[in-house]
Amino acid sequence: MDYLPEQIQTLLTKATTTLPLDHPLLKNLTTLALPLGLPLTLPTTEIMSHLRETYLNPYIIDPLSTLLTTACPDYISVLLLVTILFISLKILDYARRVVLFWVGLVVRLLWWSAIFAAGYYVYTVGLVQTGRDVGWVLGALGGFVEGFWEGVEGGRGGSTSSSSSSGSSRGGWV
Repeated sequence: MDYLPEQIQTLLTKATTTLPLDHPLLKNLTTLALPLGLPLTLPTTEIMSHLRETYLNPYIIDPLSTLLTTACPDYISVLLLVTILFISLKILDYARRVVLFWVGLVVRLLWWSAIFAAGYYVYTVGLVQTGRDVGWVLGALGGFVEGFWEGVEGGRGGSTSSSSSSGSSRGGWV
């Protein structure tokens, strides 16, 4: 207990004499005595000393003091590294959520802008002209896709070219 701050040492060792009987901490502990099965006839000081001796000293204070007083600082280093890793992962998770929010917002904004722009285009040009323009765009896209598939088929060797049948190959890849 030598490594704990002085006010905590004083509170733990002399909790019954330093805290007044109307302190909220003592009132909460005495009201918790009913569900724990502690007798109500015990004064608050005896309850506090009992709790301190039974639970606080053997399970919290003594292990922490032995951990901090050991000559091997590996435990503290590992604890510090785990704490830093946990905090950095929390920060990265927060940054990921912020980025996903803004990207989603931009995508939704573009989607609804495109919907409103298409509606405005149909409103200003008319339904007939819009049908013609949509047919032209679909035809152009169909031509691009058809040309792409012909290029893919040509790359597979499905069609013969005139340079390979003439017999004058320059060497290299056949």
